[in-house]
Amino acid sequence: MALGATRQQAVATYGPPTYCLSTGRAICTWQLGNGTVSLSFTGAGGGNPAGTGRDRVAAADWTGLPGWRTTAGVTTTSALTHPESVLAAYPHAAFYRFSDGHLRALFDFHVGISVEWVPGTSPGQYLVVMETLAVSS
Repeated sequence: MALGATRQQAVATYGPPTYCLSTGRAICTWQLGNGTVSLSFTGAGGGNPAGTGRDRVAAADWTGLPGWRTTAGVTTTSALTHPESVLAAYPHAAFYRFSDGHLRALFDFHVGISVEWVPGTSPGQYLVVMETLAVSS
């Protein structure tokens, strides 16, 4: 879902959200068969969302959804299998590592992307959460 898309477009794409949080349904999550997507909304004019179809997507985060690709070509699958490729794709990003050297989080506020590796239940197992954010010029 593109930043700036309407809530109406999001519902047309994913169906009714699984749940929404906050006044004006500011954050809504869809649990899909191959992952989840959460969208944060602002009002049509940029203020607080009204919970209507005219609200706009201000941020998106996703887990799974292998078809989603950032403008630098990063997917959750590539971030899991080749974590260092994410750092190469965003060379100006701030990043943090776990004590074993594995990437923990990467933030590039100039392009509006964050990638986080969340430890799973087994050693060396991770879940990747990616988020796109609007950037101010």
